[in-house]
Amino acid sequence: NGVWNTANSAEVMRSVLAFMYIGKLPERGVLDSDPYSLLSVATEYGLDYLVKLSETSCIRKLDDDNAKDILQLADLHCSPRIKTACFEYIRNNPQVLTRSDMMALAGENKILWRELGEEITPPSKRSAKRARKS
Repeated sequence: NGVWNTANSAEVMRSVLAFMYIGKLPERGVLDSDPYSLLSVATEYGLDYLVKLSETSCIRKLDDDNAKDILQLADLHCSPRIKTACFEYIRNNPQVLTRSDMMALAGENKILWRELGEEITPPSKRSAKRARKS
């Protein structure tokens, strides 16, 4: 029927189509305003360079308020680059772990929560923990 149904905004889809046809974004607007949706579409269609641009924008936007959401986005889209940035951010800003939304991650995604715990634990404590298990 010629209609492309999507949950993404018209601005995101226009940007993706422009990127597909001319190899660049028409403007940085959507990259700054909605890198999460852009990452989702870029990943879905295998637009590697757009994925990298979107990842960079997501990492740049990382803060206490969105650390959990961006970490979950990284997990969903199998983005080790974003995951690593999230782990580093949380390691350097441990107050993020006391937020109720972040604490909820323990029940929502136990595997990601365990991975987060392992990644933010200092290497010396990881070694000690492994030695106790042996």
